[in-house]
Amino acid sequence: MAWRIAEQLPGVERLMPKYGEDWNERLMCPENAKSTPHNAVMKQLWQWHLTAKLLGRSNAYLSRITEVAQDVVKGTPLSDQATAAMLRDTSCLSKTKGKDRIAIRTPQTAVEMER
Repeated sequence: MAWRIAEQLPGVERLMPKYGEDWNERLMCPENAKSTPHNAVMKQLWQWHLTAKLLGRSNAYLSRITEVAQDVVKGTPLSDQATAAMLRDTSCLSKTKGKDRIAIRTPQTAVEMER
């Protein structure tokens, strides 16, 4: 019923899921989702974007990551430069987290020793 009304509006497009018969089936059975190499790359790009944001990278840098992701969606393979930058940011974040953990653990250890 709602689709019949929506069809009458100009510019309305009906979206269909890539797998399953309709959106309800997709929501009910997410395990049917196929994991493809493309999905894995996109997941890495989203993680890279989040990592860069946590590291306080500039908006221009974050926009460039978005552009790289859009190129990957269009079929362009991930460049060596993008891969290197992704690895650099990921390792930088893991080093930062490690330092935070040490800083957090040290006072806790001192408090535990005083008790």
